[in-house]
Amino acid sequence: MFATQKQIEKIQNYDARHKKEGGWTMTEMIVTLLLVLIAMAGIGMIAKSALTNMKIGDTETEIATLRMQIKQLYKSSADYTGLDNTIAEKAGVIPDSMLKSNGIRNSWNGNVTLVPGNDPNTFLITLESIPQTACVKLATYQSGSWKEVSVNGSSLDQDSIVSEAAGQCAETNTLAFISD
Repeated sequence: MFATQKQIEKIQNYDARHKKEGGWTMTEMIVTLLLVLIAMAGIGMIAKSALTNMKIGDTETEIATLRMQIKQLYKSSADYTGLDNTIAEKAGVIPDSMLKSNGIRNSWNGNVTLVPGNDPNTFLITLESIPQTACVKLATYQSGSWKEVSVNGSSLDQDSIVSEAAGQCAETNTLAFISD
């Protein structure tokens, strides 16, 4: 079968119309790809920040719960003598989110240790492996309500706790909270 003149013109017009539309140029593809990569990097940074803030919030809640539960457990005792992780775990005062197969752990999988303070009327909650991004926020958590807070073994002055915590926090940290 032969095509009519009208059919040939239709095909030529169709081809001409689609040649003008064309695809994306290489420059357009590269710019689009760069914009997508920048957007993904931004989303990644926001997600990382949100995860860190969520871990900080969880840890603050866990510390407050742990502190309250220990005080409740020892309210009829003269002091906190004998407090340790084993007793606290057996008494059920450890928040479930801190109980792991390898012991009592914080949100960054660092050890959590419970012991009586040097003064037997106090007890110590120690958190290990706290990253720098969370250190100052956790060290200043409920500032003034702890008998003492220390970062990496240095006791922080409650009157200037934020600047002192910022000065003591390193890449990885150990925080100790003393309560009475």
